[in-house]
Amino acid sequence: SIFLTDNRISEVSGDLCEAIKDSAWMGGEVKEYGCHALLCPPSKFAPVEGRHTSDGGCQGCVENALRWGVSKCEAEDGSGEQSADDRTILTKFYKDLGGQYWRTNTHW
Repeated sequence: SIFLTDNRISEVSGDLCEAIKDSAWMGGEVKEYGCHALLCPPSKFAPVEGRHTSDGGCQGCVENALRWGVSKCEAEDGSGEQSADDRTILTKFYKDLGGQYWRTNTHW
């Protein structure tokens, strides 16, 4: 098995999907669900593993998921996985970990 959920994957090669379509890999789920057994495509999500399994399929997002294999749909307003840039991530890190109280909190 391979677990790729929520790893910011932006593309899956069609060649890969074609090469594995008849595989018994991952308990036969690849043969049954194709590439969706590895990762749900953009605009879809699967809450448990970010992929189609016998327990459930890929579901549509209200917000447009831009990545493969997401486990939840997130808004593109800077607070979610899809649009967070380095500054947003570092600012959240700083605030969530009490950066204003660090002994040295500059030049990072």
